[in-house]
Amino acid sequence: MPDNLFDKLVGSGLKPSSAKRYVSVYKRVGSVDVDTVKQFIDGKKSATSMLACIVSCCRHDGNPEQADILAGLLKSMMETRGTEYVRPTEQQVADTEACPWSKILSLESEYTPKVKSGDASYKDFLHWIVIRLMSKEYALRSQDFFTTVISTDDDEDENTLNLETGEWKIRHFKTDGKYPMRTLKVDAETCDLIKMSREKFRVVSNRLITQIMDNGKTCDTAYFSKFLRRSPLGVGTTAIRNVYVSHQVDSGCDAAKREDMAKTMGHSLATQHTTYSKQSRTLDLANIRIPEEKDDLTTLLKQAIEKQGHENVKMMLQMLVS
Repeated sequence: MPDNLFDKLVGSGLKPSSAKRYVSVYKRVGSVDVDTVKQFIDGKKSATSMLACIVSCCRHDGNPEQADILAGLLKSMMETRGTEYVRPTEQQVADTEACPWSKILSLESEYTPKVKSGDASYKDFLHWIVIRLMSKEYALRSQDFFTTVISTDDDEDENTLNLETGEWKIRHFKTDGKYPMRTLKVDAETCDLIKMSREKFRVVSNRLITQIMDNGKTCDTAYFSKFLRRSPLGVGTTAIRNVYVSHQVDSGCDAAKREDMAKTMGHSLATQHTTYSKQSRTLDLANIRIPEEKDDLTTLLKQAIEKQGHENVKMMLQMLVS
């Protein structure tokens, strides 16, 4: 592997942090033989992302023929992804069982009075921001939280939260090449409590989320991940997003609600079905295929009846309401 592979990746337009991750994956796989690569990515939830890293590195490492072969494998994986419901891994089940949606609502009820009364510590306040916004159905990615700046300016280079108007504009995020800017509305009470607490703690940084021990320092992905796992939530944003969508599916949300959720969360309906519904007892018990993006729960249950039989689905529904 040439020593300048990192430089080549950065030169192709990748951010240095992304190039570092690409090289790390490429080194770990050890070989670009198809069977070796398949074995390396097998069972990993980020398999397609890891394969994309390997393809890019292989191409910039002077092996375009093998890169083309692996690119064909990636294309095949992408074409079949998003059509089948896949049961969650044991770790995903453990994470989401540790933080059911009822826990998030309970934590919001516990922390909001502390913030209102001024009894919350700065750490409590930071935890409350995430808990509060999650409870308001803003189950966003970690980057959406720690890259947001508090600002009244409409800065196109930043994700901004205007505490005067409540407009939360998320311009830059994981899939910003595929989906448009999202404008969310944060309620007035939340904005007022954020303003009050920031003044109380004399927060230096303009970021919505700062480091706990130094409110002038910003967060990165690694810090924010630890920040959440050491919080009362105990899990990261991916697990919370799984819990939120699965809760909504099991609550019988209609097609319009699911479409609105997908737009807010910054992904497609197909991703919502196959990735973020994994903790849905309705889908897990039926283990059904979802051929249409906008099917409502009635359609899904009809499919379940066709696959499992009327009596089995009746038993499943009884389990859901028990």
